[in-house]
Amino acid sequence: MTWRPGRHLSYQMAACRPNTGNMPSPTLLVYDPVFFSDCETDLQISHHFCFPFLVDEMADMKPGLRKPVFTKVDQLRPGTNGHTLIVKVVDSKMVLQKKRPDGPQVRQMRIAECLVGDETGMILFTARNEQVDMMKLGTTLILRNAKIDMFKGSMRLAVDKWGRIEVTDPADFTVKEDNNLSLVEYELVNVVEE
Repeated sequence: MTWRPGRHLSYQMAACRPNTGNMPSPTLLVYDPVFFSDCETDLQISHHFCFPFLVDEMADMKPGLRKPVFTKVDQLRPGTNGHTLIVKVVDSKMVLQKKRPDGPQVRQMRIAECLVGDETGMILFTARNEQVDMMKLGTTLILRNAKIDMFKGSMRLAVDKWGRIEVTDPADFTVKEDNNLSLVEYELVNVVEE
């Protein structure tokens, strides 16, 4: 298969069958050489002709989701984010529970400090509002898009509105309780480059 750049804004029409098998042949080639296989010819056509067909063909396609990369607790570092972890709840303690006015209704604000961990270590997790209900002793959770917050020089794990917490099937690991990352104190220092 050959790739030739067009003289103006154009799309490629290829006489080939797509790998997915759900689009008829010939069909539009959308800048993705992996999408098609067994291509025989290609033809330059105007973008005015292609665009309506391109929209119709792409309506059925779904973007592929990446598989999550799971992080172990002992790999967590200060100031990092985007972690996906599988942890067990070791302990949970409510530290704040009060009602706050929020418009016409009154909502309750709850914060709990929970000790969560896996086979490599433990860390304090700050659970807020609805998250507190999931933090039952022994529950296995998947924390998606978790971040590390610093509180008084120690690491705390948190999941904000951009993340997600899911209760999952019980994991078969035992939590390593002698490696608590929240007990390690960090100090912010300025490094002068010479």
